[in-house]
Amino acid sequence: MVSHVFKLGYGAALQTGYKRADRDGYAYVIQLDADGQHPPGALPRLLAPREAGTADVVIGSRSVEASDYQMGHARTLGRKLLGRLLLLLGGPHLADPTSGL
Repeated sequence: MVSHVFKLGYGAALQTGYKRADRDGYAYVIQLDADGQHPPGALPRLLAPREAGTADVVIGSRSVEASDYQMGHARTLGRKLLGRLLLLLGGPHLADPTSGL
């Protein structure tokens, strides 16, 4: 278990977890937000490209398949702007650059 002496925020928690996984030599690091948007049962399907050796990084998306999840207007706009910015900077196309999976 990893913990901070005092609250440092979401980003610091993720960074600490990633660093710990790297230091300890974990084969996989899975980030799963706790807001219920992504079902844990989807993890085997998410990991399949990595295990097959066809991907180095796999990112889940709320927008590739139909679902009941309704994203707010501000978040939709932010997701689209971040996606375009990523492309302008030479990065890959991501269906959901704000994904928590």
